[in-house]
Amino acid sequence: MFAAIGAAWLHTAQSDELAHTGEYGRFAVPVFNTIAAYFLVRSIRRKPDRHYLPYLRVRLAKLYLPFLAWGAIYLFARWAKSTVTGSPLKPVRPGVLLEGPSHQLWYLPFVLICCAIGFPVARWALEARWRQWAVALACGIVCLVMGLSKIPDFHEPLSKVGLDYFWNRVWYRTPSFLSGFAMAMVVGHRSSAWDVVAVDRGHKRQIVGAACFIAATCFVIAGVNFPNIDLGGGTIIEIRSTWYTCSGLFFVASAFGGWENRGTRFLSELRYYAFGVFLAHTLFIEGAQAAFERYAPEIAKTWSLDIGIYIFAITGSIALTAIIHASKWFRWMIPS
Repeated sequence: MFAAIGAAWLHTAQSDELAHTGEYGRFAVPVFNTIAAYFLVRSIRRKPDRHYLPYLRVRLAKLYLPFLAWGAIYLFARWAKSTVTGSPLKPVRPGVLLEGPSHQLWYLPFVLICCAIGFPVARWALEARWRQWAVALACGIVCLVMGLSKIPDFHEPLSKVGLDYFWNRVWYRTPSFLSGFAMAMVVGHRSSAWDVVAVDRGHKRQIVGAACFIAATCFVIAGVNFPNIDLGGGTIIEIRSTWYTCSGLFFVASAFGGWENRGTRFLSELRYYAFGVFLAHTLFIEGAQAAFERYAPEIAKTWSLDIGIYIFAITGSIALTAIIHASKWFRWMIPS
């Protein structure tokens, strides 16, 4: 839920005083990625005999059908906004089937693709301990390479079909999924050598691992204050924007105090509403911003309005999610 309301702030802040603070909401998708990777590996550990095609059919129903439904809602909202305000309507290009007509909808096809690729890899890796370490190491290397490299320039061919934004998001958000996937491999199993239910019994590697994750987090957060330090291929702000260390902290936390039992139940209860806020908030934000720009332009770019719209978007999204959740016919519109 914290990640979802972070995404809402990212899309709300537009006043001169608060626009720069929107960047602090970019941790939202990496947190979702971390949890998605964790539950993917966890589900295979619990049901190692699950077959790929039935799993993929379930993922398609739970992720892509809601994407299409919300895409239709946002397309209608854009048409209504254009009709009322007289603003030009953006053309619909083929890329809308992956990118969606709103800022955040690209994430559903993205995580579907990640799960479709990650499932066979995780199932293969979980058959042997050395494979888990090999996959974790490979994911770490890819994270590092992508974090220190500039995004490959495919803008011209992708922009023709409307996939340039999707490619940008995939490049900068894949490392956080890979990081969560890697951590699920090495510390996601209660019987693994990294399990530190009893640190006092000599599990020194957990302490070292926790120290490394905390140090890496401090390095990433430092990018907020030093965004222009050149690392050869990219900048700290590009690494910071992915927040892959969120996954490390998540799995370090999973080792203490029975998080496996309490935390996952808590996440399961919250993630429906978190996804609801994540999917619906832009509908309220863009509607409110368009209304104020048309009828009260003198306050349309003020910091107080940013805060007001933000509160309106969060409460409205939660209320809409509750209505959808209570409906027998439309509950499927929000992934669970």
